[in-house]
Amino acid sequence: MNKNYVLIILILLTLTSCFIADGIFSEDNSNKVSLDKKVEQEISKYIKDNSENYIYKNYGFSELIIKKPAELVVLDDLKRKQKKDTSNLKIDSQIKRLKKLIKDKNIRYTLEMDHEYSLKNKETTQVELFETKFILADSIVVTEIIPLLNIKLTQKDVTIFENYFYETPIFSSGSYENNKKLSIQFYNYLKAHQDQLKGIKVKSDFLKHSLLLCQEIKEDGSFDHYFFLSKLTDHYFRKDSTIIDYKSIEHTNLFETKIDDKLVNYYFFHKFRHYINNRLDTSAVYIEFSPYYELNIVSNLEKPYNSYFHD
Repeated sequence: MNKNYVLIILILLTLTSCFIADGIFSEDNSNKVSLDKKVEQEISKYIKDNSENYIYKNYGFSELIIKKPAELVVLDDLKRKQKKDTSNLKIDSQIKRLKKLIKDKNIRYTLEMDHEYSLKNKETTQVELFETKFILADSIVVTEIIPLLNIKLTQKDVTIFENYFYETPIFSSGSYENNKKLSIQFYNYLKAHQDQLKGIKVKSDFLKHSLLLCQEIKEDGSFDHYFFLSKLTDHYFRKDSTIIDYKSIEHTNLFETKIDDKLVNYYFFHKFRHYINNRLDTSAVYIEFSPYYELNIVSNLEKPYNSYFHD
C-alpha cells in the first residue's frame, strides 16, 4: 500500500462527521424495507410508552436515513481491497487496528427518521401536534429526540390540519376536479415553503398560518387575497394594545413586488382612526406581506397622506 493511501486513511479516521449510507442494503432491498418498518414501530412504541395519559395518532414518517461513521466507511473500503489482494499483509494490519479502534470507541451506525404525530390528552381533550426527529442506535433503540415542530390544536384545527395533511379539497366554487386541483396546488405551495424552514418556532408559526389560510378558503370556498390580507391587518391592529379604539378607514389596492418575474412580496397602504392622548386622530401605514400572505412589515407614513390614498 502506498504512502498516499495510508495518509488518506489516517485523515478519514479523524473525521467526526457521518456519511449517509443509502447503499447498505443494496444486495437485498427487502432488508431495507423491513428495517424501515422496525424503526417506525420502535418510534411509535417509544411515544406510547412515554405518553400514558394521551391518545397517540400517527400522521406519517419520513424516509429512513442510515448514517455511517467515517471509520466504518474506511473499514469497508479496506475489506474490499483485501478481497482483491489477499496477500497484502499491510491491509490485514490496517483492518486489525481499525477494528480495535471501532470496538474501543463503540463506533456504530445510527438511524434517523422524522415523524409527524399528535397526542390528545385523555382528560382535557387538548390536542398537540408534533414533528420530531428520532435518532436510534443500530440496535433499533431510540437514543435521542429533536423537536422540529409543536403546536396546540383545537378540534376545528384538527379537522383543517387533516384536510391540509391528506390534501382534501377545500375549494368549493367550481367542479370537483377543479376544486381538487386548486386545493392540491395550494397545499403544495405552502408545504414546499414549510419544508425549507428551520427552527421549531419558525416551522410551528408557519404551519399555524397555513391552517388559518386553509380555514379561510374552506369557509368561503375560494380565496380572495385582498380580503384575507385586509382582515389580517385589522386583526393585527386590534391586538395592538398601544392603539386605542382602532377603526379601519381604508386599504389601498394590493400591489406586488417582483424581481426577475419572481414574487417577492405583496403590499398596500392602510389608513385608520384611533385615539392619541385622548384625542381622535388618523394614522396611515405601509404594510408588507410575504408571498405566503404573512404580515411582515408595518411602517408609519408621514403626513400628508394624499399621495398614497388620493384624497
